Amino acid sequence: MSNDRNRPRAVTSLAAAARTTPHVLHPDDDPRVAALRAAIAWLSHELAAYRATLPDRPVAQEALSDIDTRAATGHLTAPTLRASLLTVAGALGSISALALPLTALRRAADPFFPGH
Repeated sequence: MSNDRNRPRAVTSLAAAARTTPHVLHPDDDPRVAALRAAIAWLSHELAAYRATLPDRPVAQEALSDIDTRAATGHLTAPTLRASLLTVAGALGSISALALPLTALRRAADPFFPGH
């Protein structure tokens, strides 16, 4: 029988470990990344389906693509995520038809910021 009291304490939460590193882990290793990328996909889909003319559509699409690429490659930092979220919110924040997926994106991004 082994004595668990003599074993070193391991990090029990992958999310806790990820918060201590400057970059996001690969999506397969970090559920925050998977949730963020799912929210990006949902908002991107809804934005593509929204047929009204939006002068800032290309800006929002580029910011969403940038967040997704950074998340997928593990190079997403809180400052770049914050800047991209502000860009997306500025471009789409007044469109009520996109409010739910935009809110989902914000909520999926929350764990990447200190204090979460």
